[in-house]
Amino acid sequence: MGLASSAERRTATLRDGRTALVSAFRDEDEPDLLELAQEAAIDDLVTLREATRAGAAMFVARSERGQLIGYTAWAPDGDRAGRLVGFVVPAERGQGLGTLLVRRTVDDACAHGLEQLTVRLHQGSEAIAELLRDVGLATRWQISYPVTRVTIELARTRPGWSTPKAPETSTS
Repeated sequence: MGLASSAERRTATLRDGRTALVSAFRDEDEPDLLELAQEAAIDDLVTLREATRAGAAMFVARSERGQLIGYTAWAPDGDRAGRLVGFVVPAERGQGLGTLLVRRTVDDACAHGLEQLTVRLHQGSEAIAELLRDVGLATRWQISYPVTRVTIELARTRPGWSTPKAPETSTS
């Protein structure tokens, strides 16, 4: 599973060997995006509209046949914070596409100076809950029926190993 980059469009190789085209949202994606968003939570439509007004990032994924099969977007929600929404059609889940979309959106949010993104999970959001648990991002969960809020803490630097400095010794 990986990405081959070509400017704004990337070909993603999914776990089963198929490919999908992941790109930034374009005006011609709007009808398909709105249709697909109808299957997702109503919060998605609100956030997608806010993302459009704020000039925030939206990413879409299309199958080899050109069908829209997933999206992610973030919209500002306070100082250095935002909301993240996304959806992958059920037939395409489990192939790594949601992970690729979320990581690309998180990278974009970081590049815009955000420090955290919040995802609202509703009943039936098990797939995104599993993705957020397994994607390798620092998350904080606030469980409150009927909506669970997951806050993704965005790294301001790339993680890596550091070797602590050895204490200085003096010779007498």
